[in-house]
Amino acid sequence: VKVVYITNDETKVGARLFEAHMTINDLPQMARWAVSKGDFLAQIEDQCNVSIVVRGAFIADPKANGERLYLKVESDIQSDVARAVAQLQRCIVDSLQTATN
Repeated sequence: VKVVYITNDETKVGARLFEAHMTINDLPQMARWAVSKGDFLAQIEDQCNVSIVVRGAFIADPKANGERLYLKVESDIQSDVARAVAQLQRCIVDSLQTATN
């Protein structure tokens, strides 16, 4: 899973905003589904005080253009973003292990 951290120095309200983009497009279908379920994302949002949005679209062809499916995690506290990313990564690993068993 590719994770890109972004720091915006100033947002519209004048506070710092920390983002992580987790690419989930190339994960197996069960892992994509597990990590992007609304109730699961809401739980992580509550626990970590972050906002998580599913962006892009699933693109099966690696040569095709377009914004690939990813999760955008953002908060004004960097450690909250890191904690949420860790929980999302744990869910991905768990779903991959379940699929291989």
